[in-house]
Amino acid sequence: MLAREYDIAAAEKALRRAVSIDPANSRTREWVARLHHWMQRRTDALAEANRAVENDPLSPSAHAEVAFALCAGRHYAQGLARLQQVSGITPPLLRTPLYAGLCHAMNQDWPKAIAALRQAQGDQARAFLGYAFARGGRRKDALAILGELEARSASTNAGAFRVAIVYAGLGDHDRAFELLDRSIDELSLTHYVMLPLFEDLHADPRFQGIRRRLRLQKR
Repeated sequence: MLAREYDIAAAEKALRRAVSIDPANSRTREWVARLHHWMQRRTDALAEANRAVENDPLSPSAHAEVAFALCAGRHYAQGLARLQQVSGITPPLLRTPLYAGLCHAMNQDWPKAIAALRQAQGDQARAFLGYAFARGGRRKDALAILGELEARSASTNAGAFRVAIVYAGLGDHDRAFELLDRSIDELSLTHYVMLPLFEDLHADPRFQGIRRRLRLQKR
């Protein structure tokens, strides 16, 4: 969706065209839902995710996106129940434990967030585990993950957003914003930055600079 630079408005235009060409394509609807998360359009994200399910009722991916949209809209119990419906599929949908962990984290249930994120795979899940450790009072564990992710970022010149996630959890906003800027340069920033999980960053005047760099207009 985002090629050589971030331009959310251009992405929306391209995805709307894709929908007009093939309105029954479930995966395209999922991408439109994610685009709405960039713009913090929670109701629209849920509506598009539900359309994806309507187009393909047997798609675990579409159901997971509905669950994610419910959690992002603070409907935690409903979102977690929807995730439970797809948790037992084979092969497993890898994002399910990540979404569950994020849902628990947004609900500030840190023990459950940590338990779910331990089951998730990938560096991004690892970063959110560090965030949950930090917010859940396990600073030593958070710092261990931070060191791991910083070393990996230094060796690959990538992954700044993942490091920013842990700094945000630790409450170090100066370092978090420095890394958010870098993540835009390296194209590692994702729509997760718009989650309610980061409301303290959103309230900081510096976040408007992040929005400008994304060419993001709020409706």
